[in-house]
Order: sequence, then structure tokens, then C-alpha cells
Amino acid sequence: MIARVTLATSRWWPLATRQRHARGLINAASTTHQLPATMTGGVIRETGDAGVISIESELPVPDLADGQCLVKNQYAGLNFIDTYHRSGLYARDLPFVGGQEGAGIIVATTPKAEAKGLREGDRVAYNSFFSYAEYTAVPGAKLLPVPDAVPLDIATALVSLVLYTRLGGAVSAAWLIRTLFTPHPRWCRA
Repeated sequence: MIARVTLATSRWWPLATRQRHARGLINAASTTHQLPATMTGGVIRETGDAGVISIESELPVPDLADGQCLVKNQYAGLNFIDTYHRSGLYARDLPFVGGQEGAGIIVATTPKAEAKGLREGDRVAYNSFFSYAEYTAVPGAKLLPVPDAVPLDIATALVSLVLYTRLGGAVSAAWLIRTLFTPHPRWCRA
């Protein structure tokens, strides 16, 4: 299931952004707009059913390590692994921001990420923790570029299939794509 991220916050803190720039955590040359200091996200503080997810609005926007990009999420995927983490079947340190798949727009980069060709404004999908938040710091190596012709909700849904294919499940992933999804001709490149 794909969920549209609509966790809007109206708080903007230019001072915190300037502090992150001063510490060299965000490449000031590639950040053309102010980033908030806080964001909204889906937090799991105890294991259980879906009712344990709480929407919290004072979470800090993540700082970037070199090689990472800050993605403003537009979609977050809900996969079996998310339910396993939330229920405690697969242990995680509590509390944590849920989610492991997402898609959105890069809003900040680091010099190492820029050296790999990643730029502010790029449309990307990814498989990395913390996608149930407005912003996620994602290693550049985990970002998949999304062509303009492919909607971001579709890209989010396909992240697991791309990852599975990379891990050797090409036959199963190809079968699943053909069985469940017929791509629009304009999404395919020759």
C-alpha cells in the first residue's frame, strides 16, 4: 500500500538551518530554500498493532552525513517489513520513525552526494528507514532516480521490486511486475 505523505508543519527555523550549514552538514551551495528545524512523522514508541503509530510534529529534521541527501517525502510505502517492525516481530530500538520505502524530491545534498551526480530537485525513490516522516536522510547509494514520466506513487511501489531484483530475484520480480502491473508505454524507455 502507498500512502501520500501529508504531514505538514508550519514551523520554519532559519537559525537551525544556518547552524547545519555552518557545521558543514548541508552543502549551502545546493540548498536554495530554507529547511525547517522540525517535521512531522509517524513514531512507534511501543510495539503493537497499527494503533501504536502516533503522529508527532516536533521531530528534528535529520542532519546529513557526507554522502547523504535530504529527501522531502511525497509518498511512503507500507510493506510487510513495516508491520513486522511495528509489531515487534523484527526487533528495532524504540522509539523509531516507521517506514522503509519512499519517494520524493531531493531538497539538500552533501558534497560527496553531489559528486555522484545527485542534485537538489531530483525526483527519487529509495529503500531506507524513516520514510514515515516529512524528510528522510538517505545515503546517495540507496537513491533511485525517477523519470518525470513515472508518477512517484508508482515509483514507491516498485522500490521493493527493484531491490529484490538486485538481490537475485529477477525471475520472481519480473513475474510479479507482469502479473500485477502493466506499465504505460510512455513510462518505458527504448
